[in-house]
Amino acid sequence: MRSDQSSARNVRRRHLDVIEAVLSAVRDGELGPGDRLPSDRELSERLGVSRLTAREGILALELAGLIDVRPGAGAFIRIQWPGMGGVLTLPAESERSPRELIEARIALEPAIARLCAAHASEGQVEELRAVIARAEAEAGPDGDLRAFVQLGLGFHTELAARCGNQFLATFCRSLVSVTEHPLWVLLNQHAVRPPEARRGQVEEHRRIVEAIAARDAEAAARAMTAHLQGLEAAVFGT
Repeated sequence: MRSDQSSARNVRRRHLDVIEAVLSAVRDGELGPGDRLPSDRELSERLGVSRLTAREGILALELAGLIDVRPGAGAFIRIQWPGMGGVLTLPAESERSPRELIEARIALEPAIARLCAAHASEGQVEELRAVIARAEAEAGPDGDLRAFVQLGLGFHTELAARCGNQFLATFCRSLVSVTEHPLWVLLNQHAVRPPEARRGQVEEHRRIVEAIAARDAEAAARAMTAHLQGLEAAVFGT
């Protein structure tokens, strides 16, 4: 296993090892509801990562609502995992899968934004603005992080539904599904934990919609590409 590097990029990527190890242990029955996780020291020794990286992974799991951290007692698997129906499905190569997912979205969603500029009605544009406004209400320090992430993914679903092509809309809906891609949702949630990251995402969504409202297909596509590439960088540190 690789040794830790000091760069922020590598710390950000290595916490995926911690997340994958915990989720795989649940999937394989090694950990169950109510079980205590190994400490950050134990995780760092087992996985060959720093304690800082282990804590980053534990924090991501806590923010996603998958574990409870009890001061003085440790971290424990929650009885019910929110947003996943209590059932976890993981791909065999969980780091590669989110990377391939964002690559697919970068290839697909600019085309969807371009089509929306041609097909979305004024009423549909207003509906998209309303989705952004609901997300903006959760973007501050006191906002609900999980609600913000679901609203963000919902924005992409709603956008696709207004592109005038049901094949693309259905494909996009599967790419942003909470139940089909739980690890991506967890990583996404960790990436937008800082309120400034949430506010930035709101503004990026708003730029996409305003380009659509102006019927500027190329600007809408560019705004979508920039948004998704920024999300990729935030999640993977690239």
